[in-house]
Amino acid sequence: MKLNIRNKLIIFAVLAIIVPLGISAAIILIQLTTYTQQRSTERIVSDARVAKSIFSKRQENLRAAAQSLAASIASGRGAPKAATGAPAGGAAPATPASAAPASTAAPSGTSEILKRQLEASKLSFAVLLDPKGKVVAQHNGAPVGDGGYFAANQLFVDVSNLAQQGKPEALSGAALEGPALLEGVALTKRAEVSGVDSGLFLEAAAPVLSGDSVTGIVVLGQLVNNDVAVESDKQQSIVNEIKETVYRDMRDEAAVVIAATKDGVNTIVSTNLAGSAQGGVAIGTQVADAGGTFEKPSYNTQNFPGPGSYVTSFVPIEGIATKEGAKTIGKIGVAIKEDWFTAIVRRVQLTILVVTLMALVLAIVGAVIGAQKLTRPIVELTEAANRISLGELDAPIAVQADDEIGTLAESLDRMRISLKQAIERLRKR
Repeated sequence: MKLNIRNKLIIFAVLAIIVPLGISAAIILIQLTTYTQQRSTERIVSDARVAKSIFSKRQENLRAAAQSLAASIASGRGAPKAATGAPAGGAAPATPASAAPASTAAPSGTSEILKRQLEASKLSFAVLLDPKGKVVAQHNGAPVGDGGYFAANQLFVDVSNLAQQGKPEALSGAALEGPALLEGVALTKRAEVSGVDSGLFLEAAAPVLSGDSVTGIVVLGQLVNNDVAVESDKQQSIVNEIKETVYRDMRDEAAVVIAATKDGVNTIVSTNLAGSAQGGVAIGTQVADAGGTFEKPSYNTQNFPGPGSYVTSFVPIEGIATKEGAKTIGKIGVAIKEDWFTAIVRRVQLTILVVTLMALVLAIVGAVIGAQKLTRPIVELTEAANRISLGELDAPIAVQADDEIGTLAESLDRMRISLKQAIERLRKR
């Protein structure tokens, strides 16, 4: 089948449009897909840093609470009395030269002060220690056993050391506490997580002063393990606070994860992953790869039993520094459903595809209209030539164009006139 000039023009125009349009669309698709993935990666990494910042802010709030509590006790409302004594077992430094040794018994009302502070600051425990590190009062009644389960607490040791140097300061940090402390403050059941025998805490300690003397040390703690299990109108879990701050607009797609690190294994102790209430499938799950630093958080994909596949980003939780330096005791990070990332890429790809198809349709329509406009004068000239060949010389050729086709139409019209005049001259003879 022969192609007429109109079809040839249409095919040429379509090919001239499709090839560069297809190449351009492919380049744009690759670039936008890469850019979208990069921006999504940057977002979740940035979110992990924000999560750690909120976590650290809670530590600072806890330190302020410890200072307030120490000042309240020192003001006379439950301040411990002086007594003699020496550190037990070398777990804590000797009593500062400027400090008056404390009694092992707290005055009446101290436990009530601790309890009020615990409720006001939404804490898990609040205790008052003597300079030897023994509990003399705590929020939930009398000390358990000999009350020595805080003697090796690093914050107590550090605050005692500073006091001995004449620098009574409040400190805060994160710590992994063992079964003895958990039992002493009645948090063993609350801290239970499969594969974890310790509790991840935010803690703060402050010295109780009487003039220049340190008469005791208060230690406060907030347990992270299963913190969503105790959330109420008065207490918001850490993971939910972070989620409400960072992912208010995508609650169903994102979650916050906190894991405890022991022997190189990262085990989730608290999270708001879908379906991960206390005892849920995500609690006790190991985080596949939670390396990284605050400056460069980790980035990985993990399939959590139940909730499904998530893209995760973690930063380390550093414990209270010791002589060996600060060690990573946990991980805090964010998790976003992998489908959310792929959905963004699909939306970008679909947008580019729709725009490309619309451009292609418009281009084809334009090519057809343009070809018809270009070939219409040629068709009219062809019909005029056919009429001339049949001897129809009276109808003028009315093709108007300012290009070569217009020139051809004028020539054919002059030829028509010349033929008509020649035929009339022959008839007169």
